[in-house]
Amino acid sequence: KEYKIILNKKQLAYFLKQNKSKLKRIYSSRVITSLYFDSTDFRLYKNSMNNDVNNYKVRVRTYSNNNSFFQEIKKNLSTGKSKVTKQLNINAFDDLKKIDINAVTLYPALFTEYNREYFVIENCRLTIDTSIKFKTHSFRRASNFEKFYSDIIMEFKLLNEDTNIEKYLFQNPVSFSKYNF
Repeated sequence: KEYKIILNKKQLAYFLKQNKSKLKRIYSSRVITSLYFDSTDFRLYKNSMNNDVNNYKVRVRTYSNNNSFFQEIKKNLSTGKSKVTKQLNINAFDDLKKIDINAVTLYPALFTEYNREYFVIENCRLTIDTSIKFKTHSFRRASNFEKFYSDIIMEFKLLNEDTNIEKYLFQNPVSFSKYNF
């Protein structure tokens, strides 16, 4: 199980205050930068928007505390969700001009960048994403276009099937993908 909810700063402060004694930080805060890839006709994006299952996303990601780059393929199938990650031998996003996956050539589409904090609460991993920014890639658009997202994304990922994660949800969960935003 995983749930995402959208919060403002006041709601986040209230949640953190109410659950302070239960929250355990598991990593230092860090900035995550991802570059999403798609076909020239945005087939992956359209499939994700039009279908709840049987779609996938491809991104390359790096973390502020690490000079490594990782390719991730996130699948959402009728049998469940999965993610396959492999480290790439590159030094910068510019080293990637295209990626071939499932006999489809994918090109850079969109950068996302945000601050992430990591916690455990009971048997649940909790991430809090703030300062979310979206930026076009030069392959798609000659001039840069940036958009900032002022809300906060909190995600609960169940680590143990016996945990009642729903008790921490103080509002309805949403479907939210930074690539589909």
